[in-house]
Amino acid sequence: MRLKTGTVGFTIFLSALTALGPLSTDMYLPSLPAIQRAFGADTGAVQMTLSVFLIGAARLSGNRAHRA
Repeated sequence: MRLKTGTVGFTIFLSALTALGPLSTDMYLPSLPAIQRAFGADTGAVQMTLSVFLIGAARLSGNRAHRA
C-alpha cells in the first residue's frame, strides 16, 4: 500500500511518526531509576543509554531523509 501525499492516511502517518520520538522519550525517562536499580549501574551509565538512543534515532532519521 502506497500513501499518496495530500490524503488523510498520509497525514495520520506523518503525525504518528512525529509523535513517536517524544512519546518514546517520555516513557523512557521515568524508568531510568528502575533501570539503575535493576542493573546496579551508576547514574551516568544509565543516562548514557538515553544519549545513545537519541543519537541512534537521529542517525536513522537522517539516513531516511537523505535517501528521499
